[in-house]
Amino acid sequence: MTAARFRRLLTGAYLVLFFGYLFLPLGIMAAATFNSSRFPTVTPWMGFTLSWFQALWGDQRMWAALGTSLIVGAG
Repeated sequence: MTAARFRRLLTGAYLVLFFGYLFLPLGIMAAATFNSSRFPTVTPWMGFTLSWFQALWGDQRMWAALGTSLIVGAG
């Protein structure tokens, strides 16, 4: 194995670990939003629901925070 190939392999492994570290919590939280437990958790799985989205849609503070975030992001 040449040094260049080893470096590419090491870089690829690092990138997989790095992006896994970044995106694994997002994937877990995305899965937790469909769990019907009282709190958004992945385990124990209580059943499939969309009630978290209904609660989020009706939350006025969330809409205000989203508007503030968009204004700050545009700036």
